[in-house]
Amino acid sequence: SGAIPSELGLLVELDKLELYSNSLSGAVPSELGLLGALNTLSLNNNKLRGAIPSELGLLELDTLSLHRNELSGTIPSELGLLLKLDKLFVHRNKLSGTIPSELGLLLKLDTLMVDWNRLSGGIPSELGLLIELETVALSFNSLEGLIPSELGLLEELDFLSLLVNRLSGTIPSELGLLVELETLSLGYNFLSGAIPSELGLLVELDIFKVSDNSLSGAIPSELGLLVEIDTLYLNDNLLSGSVPSGICELRRTRITDTEDDFGGDYISIDLNNILSCDCCFDLWPFPPEILISTRPLMCTDGTTLLQVAVGTDHNPEGVEWDVIVEVS
Repeated sequence: SGAIPSELGLLVELDKLELYSNSLSGAVPSELGLLGALNTLSLNNNKLRGAIPSELGLLELDTLSLHRNELSGTIPSELGLLLKLDKLFVHRNKLSGTIPSELGLLLKLDTLMVDWNRLSGGIPSELGLLIELETVALSFNSLEGLIPSELGLLEELDFLSLLVNRLSGTIPSELGLLVELETLSLGYNFLSGAIPSELGLLVELDIFKVSDNSLSGAIPSELGLLVEIDTLYLNDNLLSGSVPSGICELRRTRITDTEDDFGGDYISIDLNNILSCDCCFDLWPFPPEILISTRPLMCTDGTTLLQVAVGTDHNPEGVEWDVIVEVS
């Protein structure tokens, strides 16, 4: 416990400083910027407060871990000088201000995690220059503006989470170029327009969340090509038309391929009177696992089906569901 001694800045031959998971408090000493041989600085999981010292930009770090503290202030633009940095963890703090465009200079960066802060402003298009990036986590902030189409240049990316922000505009079709992507989370924003059909090219995708936006139009049939999908959340948007039969085929495949009939897979779609679903009952007794919501689905036989994941009326393989059917 206690503060980090500023005298550590005198250890000029030190190459690793790992003080994570203690109860350290106080500020991060600016004197750590004197450690010219340092390549790893891990101060995460403590109770550190105050600003991130801009002097850290003078180091030769490849890993900077400051996450899970109580740090405040902005992300220093000087961190863009850490040209050898491949991992930047500053998530779960109280950081504010914008994401510095200077981070676009970190060409070796493969992991960028700044989620769970109080960041605002836009997502810098310069992040599209970081072609080594594999993980980008910007969720749970107050970021606004458009999703930069330049993110589609990150061909090594396998994880992109932007959920719970204030992002607006459309989903860039260029995200369909991210062929290594396994997780795409865009939910709880103010996105509008159609779901790009190009996202059906993301054949490695297993988690796709765009719920709680204002997306409109039909669900692209190309989403039925996402054969690795485990979690698909399209609910609470303004979607219309029919649920593509390929979506049901995805669920049918997952049931066939897993020992557990329900397999932990979740496909949630808008259940409102605009959507129809020709294939939902083909998977009975499994439809509640396909369509999970508190809003009704207009079925082709003229009934309205409300499916909620509670109750005992129907119990396939020990999973309890309450299925209520009302004739409209």
